[in-house]
Amino acid sequence: MYKNNRREQLYKAAFRLFLTRQYDSVSISDIEKEANMTRGAITYYAGSKLNLFHEVVKHYLVDKQDLKHKITSPSFESLLDFINKYVDGCQHTMTGICSIMSEMPVCNVSRYYISLILEISSYFPDLHERYLENRNKELAIWIAQISKAIENNEIKNDIDIV
Repeated sequence: MYKNNRREQLYKAAFRLFLTRQYDSVSISDIEKEANMTRGAITYYAGSKLNLFHEVVKHYLVDKQDLKHKITSPSFESLLDFINKYVDGCQHTMTGICSIMSEMPVCNVSRYYISLILEISSYFPDLHERYLENRNKELAIWIAQISKAIENNEIKNDIDIV
């Protein structure tokens, strides 16, 4: 198995654990069992449990929400094309996260996700700034696409773009 696949295996396992349990109640032994990896491999890929938590949060809750991960095409034929690719990208992101959570009871997935988001603030103090960076980049792209749609007469020109 390639290193990146092992890292992804570790991240998926840790994400499942951090979703279903509080950070403090997840042990390195739990991560070893869930990831089917040795403590040495976990240390190699993550360094520490806290660093693994940060990396998992960054990977699944920050990076995957970045528009550049959702939409791979840099140009669009129309606003409709942009919206369709955006929705497809969001669906792809959600499908990936749901596949990791597929072993969990469906009724609890939202609860797990919200619980993790609430807990993150204690361990990931700059998450809000990262979220705002992603949101502002995405907003700029939406404004550019809507402006282009107005120029191309795809939509009315008397709207407030923002």
